[in-house]
Amino acid sequence: MGFADKSNGYSLPENAYKLATPDDKKAYYDRFAASYDDDFADALGYHYPKAIASAYRDQATDQDAPIADIGCGTGLVA
Repeated sequence: MGFADKSNGYSLPENAYKLATPDDKKAYYDRFAASYDDDFADALGYHYPKAIASAYRDQATDQDAPIADIGCGTGLVA
């Protein structure tokens, strides 16, 4: 059973704000880390990775260099 099966994706932020310690937070995210992209993003209809890639592809020229998405998260956009 993936994370979305348990919450439909919506309770992730609500439950995360209730965590008290760093160990609580680590355990919370470790429980669904392997299925986060599929379960959470798909459950919420997260479409930004495809939209961003499409926008870049439409605007990029032969002279443009690859870009890097550096930030937090799973690398779903990258």
